[in-house]
Amino acid sequence: MKIAILSDTHLRDGRTLSPYVWDIVDNADLVLHAGDLTSDMPFAGLKERFVAVRGNCDYGLNLPEMMVYPCEKIRIGLVHGHQFLNLDRLNAAFEEDVSLLVFGHTHQPLLTRVEQRVVFNPGSPTQRRGQPRFSIGMLHVEGSDFELEHIFF
Repeated sequence: MKIAILSDTHLRDGRTLSPYVWDIVDNADLVLHAGDLTSDMPFAGLKERFVAVRGNCDYGLNLPEMMVYPCEKIRIGLVHGHQFLNLDRLNAAFEEDVSLLVFGHTHQPLLTRVEQRVVFNPGSPTQRRGQPRFSIGMLHVEGSDFELEHIFF
């Protein structure tokens, strides 16, 4: 299964995703969004292939603050992350058997481990905030095995 991972798209004031990102999203089996959509309208056509949580800029969007999403034989924790001061607190917020924790908010791509859990931030496809390039994530899942990568552009 191919899963596109986005965060911090901030799709307001005429901002949109690049055709390069839309191509990746359109060809993914699923899209996970770690908050700060600011508008869910651009993703409305994805319907059941789109899963998102609410970020600190998602005023009025009816989205959960955090969730655990089962995917094949893994469980993915999804949260924006603005509620937590560091990765240890972020990790501690998920008591369930979560193999992968996806968060956003910082606009900074990250792939690391906290204790036994893989922690991933895709960065942002629209606001670099000091990063040299825009970025999103791609997750490949097969059973209980998964592989993550950042896609920079």
